Amino acid sequence: MATYIVQPGDSLWEIANDHHLTLKELLAANPQIKNPDLIHPGDPVVVPNRGPTAADLAKLLEPLHQLKAGVASALAAKHNGPQKTTAAAAQSSLASGHGSGTGHSPAGDAAKTHIHKPASALAGIAPGQFGSGHGSGAGKPAPFVGPQAPGIAAGQTGSGSGSAAAAHSIAHPNAAQKHAVAKHDAAKHAAAKKAAIKKTKTATTPPWLTLAFGEYLRWQPWLREHNVAARNAWMRQKILQYGAAGGLSSVDEWCSCFVNWVLQHSLAKPSGKGFVGGTRHALAGSWAAWSGGKQIAPRRGAICVKAGWSDSWCDWKHVGFCLDWSGGDAIEEVTEFDQYSNQYIRAYYNISVEMLGGNQGHPNGYDMGWGYSAVTRSWQTSPHGFLFIWPKWLT
Repeated sequence: MATYIVQPGDSLWEIANDHHLTLKELLAANPQIKNPDLIHPGDPVVVPNRGPTAADLAKLLEPLHQLKAGVASALAAKHNGPQKTTAAAAQSSLASGHGSGTGHSPAGDAAKTHIHKPASALAGIAPGQFGSGHGSGAGKPAPFVGPQAPGIAAGQTGSGSGSAAAAHSIAHPNAAQKHAVAKHDAAKHAAAKKAAIKKTKTATTPPWLTLAFGEYLRWQPWLREHNVAARNAWMRQKILQYGAAGGLSSVDEWCSCFVNWVLQHSLAKPSGKGFVGGTRHALAGSWAAWSGGKQIAPRRGAICVKAGWSDSWCDWKHVGFCLDWSGGDAIEEVTEFDQYSNQYIRAYYNISVEMLGGNQGHPNGYDMGWGYSAVTRSWQTSPHGFLFIWPKWLT
């Protein structure tokens, strides 16, 4: 067992994925976590041990890769010209071994037990050119030593029992070995796929998401404040501060104002790139028509707009920042015409999104008369889809 300390921006899904665990396995080891969607920086998370990983399998199969490289090298040497027959050349063509023998060859007692050349490549070499004459030296037999070559007397290649059996095992792998190789390849493929997903989800955190998460952390102690009057006074002040960025002078629905405030305080205006500070509008739907944004696939840090239903047509009800998402192969991308923005959009269905944003609701949030509101992070779903938007000049 090991203990991991939660960092800003972490989610349990990411922590489990980084340690080759499923979310269910991680939660089983942490019964103190009652809500998997609510963890805080600094919280300890117990990480259970896991069985062999892809790296372990790769290490076990390393000798097989070495053998393949040796055989390829020997075949290339044979193709390029005849083998040299001097003792020094023969010795230089062999990999260093673990054993030594007592020989009477011109090369002395420098016996070489690792022979990575096929038997046909060694045919015709005079006795004694590989060092030991009798192979009586003690030592660890070299792995993957090939069968005795024609024309070489027994003992001329040094000691090492079981060499022919080892070569046969490599040339004709049994079912267990084939299964190990297949398992290694499958693990490698799965690791590559996970790495690709993780690269998208844990790409360099954009500056606006860092600022947004900082605001989220500012709200946490006030959400635990027992003095309701003091808590509401602080929250009202913050909401009005966000509202000024979205043209809102009240404490009504202010999720779009929070996104506007974050962008205005985290990005500099690039020359000739258009307005960088967002839509300056209090409606979530304004982001569907934002001239400074480009609609993209789900991505950590993207501005995420959630669709709802108003009267008889689809409306955009909420906006925040995307932290994570789920849905797998069931996620569906649909290009459709949006009545609100009067343009075609890329909407994503059958997806759940973890959003960080304002006006998302919290039991101890600011009481606005009709409900409670705060800067929080929570998982959102919608049967009417989501949009994901990124600043054009940064795509």
